Amino acid sequence: MAEEETQRQLVADLLDRAFSGWAKKLVVQALSAKKASAEELAEIRKLLEEMERRSN
Repeated sequence: MAEEETQRQLVADLLDRAFSGWAKKLVVQALSAKKASAEELAEIRKLLEEMERRSN
């Protein structure tokens, strides 16, 4: 199993168990647990924009 797929499955399980399926809560906790750099935040914004475009 690829590392990315393992991570995806672990996050999905954590999301269900600890955050009642709320991705927003998981993201807020992840970003508040350790300060993200400006570069990381820019990458996150870009990923969110790409996901938004794909969902429309």
